[in-house]
This record gives sequence, structure tokens and C-alpha cells, in this order.
Amino acid sequence: MGKRGDSLQAMKRHLLALGFLLVLTLACYGSMLNDGWYHSDDLRFFSWAQSASWSDLFHRSHSGYIRPILNALWLLPLSLGLRDPVWYHLLSLVLFYGVVCAVYSLIWRMTGRFLPALIGTFLFCLHPAHRSATTWIATSLADLPSTLLLVICFLGFLAESHIVGLIFFALALSAKQSVVVLPILMLAWIVLEGQTSRWKKLLPYFALALVYAVIQTFWLRESAYAAVRLINWKPVTDPVGLFQAWVSGWGGLVFPLAVPRHTLAPPFPLVPREALFPIGLAVLPLVAYLALRYPKTRFGLFWIALTFLPAIPLGRGYVLGRHYLVPDIGLALVVSSLIAGRKLAAGGNNAAPTDPHDTIGRD
Repeated sequence: MGKRGDSLQAMKRHLLALGFLLVLTLACYGSMLNDGWYHSDDLRFFSWAQSASWSDLFHRSHSGYIRPILNALWLLPLSLGLRDPVWYHLLSLVLFYGVVCAVYSLIWRMTGRFLPALIGTFLFCLHPAHRSATTWIATSLADLPSTLLLVICFLGFLAESHIVGLIFFALALSAKQSVVVLPILMLAWIVLEGQTSRWKKLLPYFALALVYAVIQTFWLRESAYAAVRLINWKPVTDPVGLFQAWVSGWGGLVFPLAVPRHTLAPPFPLVPREALFPIGLAVLPLVAYLALRYPKTRFGLFWIALTFLPAIPLGRGYVLGRHYLVPDIGLALVVSSLIAGRKLAAGGNNAAPTDPHDTIGRD
């Protein structure tokens, strides 16, 4: 058939996969278009957006952070004369589908296999905790774009397009502060892939994260605010609670029926959230077994373990549903790598094949 025919066939398969994922996204989350305002949506953010302008992009939110992407997404519908909450829900739905597509691209880039990428993304899309990350507009307009930009940044890093990676890392930071851990994920990847000679290429990412941390810490109207947030950070005040929340996160990732949600939209937690900790304790031996028995799962497991940490310093002994969005990408990587049955790779001889024929005949 020739390379051109193989390329067309591969493109058709990817388009069919993305079409299937679009239908799945609409089936799982389309009903949220009727959810209306929830909690602080209209009281804090929408009321601010009504009186704000595009010159207020660097306005500090009530939580004390500067998030220009979040502010821009609140201003966008109003600037077009769209005031009904359905437009904000539609924007969240589009962003979530963007995240789904980015996750599919990431898994395919790392495994080079069509079916593992589709199955891993399928499971990611179905995780019921993501309902919380999409329905509550006040958080979805921060969680979804930051996650999308984080994955695109990582794809740029894997492709050695570091200018693109740095641009999207800066954009991700302007959406939500929790993506500051991304350079650590990059470092873990090059270590696990045995490419430690590439560590110098990570310096700009770490430098950008440091600059961002300094700006967010000291660019505040009240000088004592940063110190109060640091003193109240859970690892400082309650390391036992930190461990309990981290373990509970693992429990909620594999057993989401007990995941606490910020939103009144279904599905409701079906078992007490206190069950997450013992479930997490039961999951950890499996995590250790996978890491020892299947080295290809280590990066996905590290992704999960690390990305839970930014969600914990919220004064709770558990992780809320909307904070499972980024860790669940790690779970999708673990599942897809097991299905692919090969070493996770995104460079060198194990990279996603440039010849689509390499992927067509093996799935």
C-alpha cells in the first residue's frame, strides 16, 4: 500500500478515535449544560467579570492567586454578550474534550500504540470524579485549561520543542499554580528513561517555576498573606494528615464512589469518604508490585504520587473530586503501558514511530 497509504490509514484511525472520544465526552458530561450556576460561580467570579474589563487580567482572585487565564475565560463570554451559565458550561465541556484529546496524544506519543492510547483515554474520560472538575464553573475554568496546557507542554518537551514547551508552561502557570510541579515530572521521565544527559534542558523550566513562585508569593497586597499561607501549609502543620490525604487519594483514584465532590451534580458519593484511607492502604502494595514487576509503569505511578501533593494543602484529610484530573492522567499512562507491553518511551529507539505502519499492524 506504500507509506502514503499507511499514513492515511493511521490518520483515519486517529480521527475515528477522537470522534469516539467526542461522543463519549458528550454522553458523560453533556447534561451539565443544564446545571446552571453553582455555589460561588455567580457570587464571586461572575459578579467580578460583570464589572471588569480586559485590563483586569492580572486581578488577584479571592484565593490570593493571580490567574490571567482564569480571568480571561470569565471575561470571554461576557465580551460576546453571553451571560447565561450554559455558555460557561459549554466552554468547560470544550476544554475537557481538549484535555481528553491531549491525553490521547500523550499516551500514543509514549507507547506508539493505537489501542493502548484509546483504552487509556477511554478510562480517563469515564472516571466519575471528573464530573466535579467540569460542572463547577469557578474551578473548571482553572483546572481544565491548566491541565490541557500542562499536557501540551509535556508533549513539547518530549518532542524536543523546548520553546513551545516553555510557552505552554508559562500559560499553564497563569491558569493554576499546581502545575509548578511539571519540571519534576520531566526530571523523573529523563531519569527513568536513562537520559540524564538531558538534565540541562530542564533548567529553563525550573527557572520559570522559581520565578513564578516568587511572583505569586510576594506580589500580594497584604505582605503577611504569603507567610500565613506558608505557615498553614499542611506538610508543615500536619504531616500525618498529609499522609492520610495522600493515601486516600490513591483510594479515590481506583475507587471513585467515595470521592468527595464540590458539586451537587450527580453522581453523589455512594460510600463514606472515610473509606478512602483503608482503600488507599490496600492499593499501595499493588502500586509497589507494579513498580517492581513492570518498570514501564513507574513513570505513570510517579505522576500520580507527585500530582496529588499540590491538592492536599487545603486543610482536609482527603482529596476533592476535581483534584483527580491530573493524577488520573498518570493512571491512564499506567494502564496503557501495561496494555502496550513495552517500555514507556518518547525518544530514541523507543519513540512513537514516525512510520505509521509500525503501529497499524500491531494492534
